[in-house]
Amino acid sequence: MPRVARVIAANQVYHVLNRGNGRAEVFRKAADFEVFVDLIGEAKERYPVKVIAYCLMSNHFHLLVRPERGEDLSKWMQWLMTSHVRRYHGTSGHLWQGRFKSSLVQDDDHLLTVARYVEGNPVQIKMVSSAREWPWSSHRENLGEAERTLTDEGLVEFPSDWSNHVDTPITGRELNRLTLSLHRQIPFGAGAGTGSCYILKRCLSPLRYAERKVSETDLQYEKNYFHPFYWASFQLTGSSG
Repeated sequence: MPRVARVIAANQVYHVLNRGNGRAEVFRKAADFEVFVDLIGEAKERYPVKVIAYCLMSNHFHLLVRPERGEDLSKWMQWLMTSHVRRYHGTSGHLWQGRFKSSLVQDDDHLLTVARYVEGNPVQIKMVSSAREWPWSSHRENLGEAERTLTDEGLVEFPSDWSNHVDTPITGRELNRLTLSLHRQIPFGAGAGTGSCYILKRCLSPLRYAERKVSETDLQYEKNYFHPFYWASFQLTGSSG
């Protein structure tokens, strides 16, 4: 089955994920994390993509970013992934699982929910008891406790008790909605009917549900929010990549 073209809009927020090939570890020691952080910084110098939040885990990473132009995100990610493999791992084998996942995020409380999920990832999987303890995320930068190395100031106003929010794991329907949006690469927001236009990306046919064995809960969520159009609260100015 051919890939669905990736539609990226200018100056909108995206949640980006990539994993190690076969979910294998990519970052095994502190130096591995440091190298990737440095590369993200280099990528920012090459392409106008602003970083709101990030978190590196041993076998995957999350980014919450805002590309200035529609085509910038794909170019930014391609440079980052290719440079990481070529510079530090040679050219043999597959380090990453392939094409990164990205999901449009509505710029309101939904954005804060995703930022909370991104920075709270180490707490969510019980690697640490507080996100402050994980050195490979934007959490302390966004708290104002560490110098900003990757994140851009002024993009989001975080609550004064941001650390408490992040240290409280997201659960239930909210978590299901968020993970569904990312893994299906569908927008995370208030739902159809609230935006100024819609992106026709693909219809959600009964055959697709049967093939992918979508649960009744997920099926109803997609019907409520994304059938037959996927929501977007902006005038489409992006490109596919």
